[in-house]
Amino acid sequence: MDFLWQFEIGVNLFLQSLGEWLILPMKLLSFLGKEEFFTIIMPFLYWCVDARLGLRVSVMLLLSNGFNNILKQTFRTPRPFWYDHRVLPLAVETSFGLPSGHAQISSSVWGLLAFKIKKRAVSIIVWTIVFLIGFSRVYLGVHFTSDVIIGWLSGITLMILFIRWEKGVIAWFAVQPFSKQLGLSVLCSFVLLSLMVLPVLFEPTWNIPADWIVNASRAIPPADFTPLDVSGAFTTAGTFLGMTTGVILLRRRYQIFDTSGSLKIKSLRYLVGIIGMLAFWYGLGQLFPRTDDFLGFGLRFLRYALVGLWIAYLAPVLFFKMGLLSRAIKPSER
Repeated sequence: MDFLWQFEIGVNLFLQSLGEWLILPMKLLSFLGKEEFFTIIMPFLYWCVDARLGLRVSVMLLLSNGFNNILKQTFRTPRPFWYDHRVLPLAVETSFGLPSGHAQISSSVWGLLAFKIKKRAVSIIVWTIVFLIGFSRVYLGVHFTSDVIIGWLSGITLMILFIRWEKGVIAWFAVQPFSKQLGLSVLCSFVLLSLMVLPVLFEPTWNIPADWIVNASRAIPPADFTPLDVSGAFTTAGTFLGMTTGVILLRRRYQIFDTSGSLKIKSLRYLVGIIGMLAFWYGLGQLFPRTDDFLGFGLRFLRYALVGLWIAYLAPVLFFKMGLLSRAIKPSER
């Protein structure tokens, strides 16, 4: 890979030579592919726009993020600014490089959204954004061009597989007994967690090259340079368990909820929902220890499971009781 990286470094250096005026727009574009952005937008889509679409896009996000984590821990490749000191660290990333998470997640999630909306103008805008997100990552010095291309390919592949299998899986799952549905939710969550953690456990003696640490130290203190960290795996798997369990519980009471309502109602709905989500995410984050041991990882898993459960089930039930959902669609009304 060294030969390819040496060649691709030239692309990073050329783009950065275009000037500092690009830093802000590139960072703004990059934000459109970050987990934080989707954390803000996905609940809005689920609570206020289209619950079915929001749920599907959220599941795609979690699966894509989990698969990206698996690939990064398997390939263990550097970021450009780790590899060559000439590349400026215009953004800071501590995880491995291949494939680009921004490229993969944006192509799978934004791509699925465009497919579901089925409007040509939306598709053009979406895929333009996906391209620019990938471009921004190369400019910022956090990805080689090949990282981005492989990220796009893996994201599009996941999206196609999701679209192909979605209806069949949902139809099969819907007729399973309640207890089996819950069991499958738990099983899938722990399979996802295991697949993300196993690459690290299989090679416990692998050491990060010293020159990567030295080059990265321009932006990341050595103590914080932890590409082998597995905490993100517990975040993804916990959220997946919480959301899928929440949907199962919601379906027992209502098939799905209607997101219609005035701008005022939708704004209040989103505000109440986000406050509750922050209470679980930030509040429990302050209460629970953030240690790299069984207790710390277990409590992290629990915290994000509660966040997912709040988004998918607890918040909609609260909205309905508060009159922020005008009506609920019951199973008999499907």
